[in-house]
Amino acid sequence: MNKFKKSVAAISLAALSITGVSACSGSVKTVGGLTSKIENCVITFDIGGTSTAEVNFELYLNYAPATIEHFKYLAGKGYYDGTIVSNAAESYFVEFGDYTADEKGDYVSKYGDAENGYYKYITESYAKGKTVGENRAAYRGDLLSLCGEFSGNGIYLGKNKKSNPLSLTGALVLKREKDGDDADNRNSARGGVAITLSSGGYYNSSNDFAVFGKVKDTADTDNVKKLVENNLKDGDGNSYYYYAYESGINDLGNYFMKDEEGNYFARTASGEYTVSLEDDAYEDLKKEFSEKSDYMLLIPRTQIKVVSIKFSK
Repeated sequence: MNKFKKSVAAISLAALSITGVSACSGSVKTVGGLTSKIENCVITFDIGGTSTAEVNFELYLNYAPATIEHFKYLAGKGYYDGTIVSNAAESYFVEFGDYTADEKGDYVSKYGDAENGYYKYITESYAKGKTVGENRAAYRGDLLSLCGEFSGNGIYLGKNKKSNPLSLTGALVLKREKDGDDADNRNSARGGVAITLSSGGYYNSSNDFAVFGKVKDTADTDNVKKLVENNLKDGDGNSYYYYAYESGINDLGNYFMKDEEGNYFARTASGEYTVSLEDDAYEDLKKEFSEKSDYMLLIPRTQIKVVSIKFSK
């Protein structure tokens, strides 16, 4: 089960830039003394069916080669098309790639999707023989999750064994679990991707995540803002959450609303948030929300989904 960080507000983001980067000739850049080939990537998002936002990235092919191969393979198969922005955090990140939404807006996991899901493409046959770092197996266990390509997992760059020099400011990152510092968590990445806006919150260290791309310029920063700005709360200031820990919590389902006073309401079958959780009977549920806050996904009020991911030299 993937885990997520709770967040409660809309994103406000200053202009993002790559610091300490010197450009070389052609499609090559050097960051922190490490040179990498560059490939362009553009992700197009649909915002509520009324507008689109394109975000342009530069992929650093030499800094996280196994991660980029994994991402490009899934994108080339159309895995990400139609996946929704399923979680966001103030000034920190937006996430996509784990869910689609059905006609009622309910989340549908990509890990149980037989037609276009993760396990249609990442199979034992595909994973066999693939390596990362110093000949370490790229995929692990029954989940076929990807080995974490970062220094906190013992994977370094170059003869001098340097860490990936890319910061988390305006970055493209492969999402992983992080409820413990062990091999299972460090090697748990599958299809989820985050656009990190700064270093902090859940994505608090580039040494602990596979950072494989950076936004190209300020215009792309502005388009990242469009993904969440004015979409995380409704006109009354209410926030909406999907609780990913288990289905049918206390027969209330997985969707909840939190108002400006901090009161929780559950969504009924008709789609209205009327079941108050302020009664004593639900104190245990609110306590569970607090203890398992990583599972509380802050849902953009306007559905945002991936239209396409394209690559070019």
